[in-house]
Amino acid sequence: MLTIKQKQTLEAIVYFINTNGYPPSLRELAELLKCDINTVFKKLMILEEKGYIKTTPSRARSIIILKWLE
Repeated sequence: MLTIKQKQTLEAIVYFINTNGYPPSLRELAELLKCDINTVFKKLMILEEKGYIKTTPSRARSIIILKWLE
């Protein structure tokens, strides 16, 4: 189960991918969510732990959606 903030993060990632055709950078995601990059990084780690996304460390734009909202 995701929190509201986690759902918003996942929705922002999906929106960005649908709009641009590629995943957002941490900076772009931070701008969309109106928060700082460290907060985005933590949110991505939680989404990855919960199995919603997959990222590749030290690689830009590596977010892959594994499952959508319940």
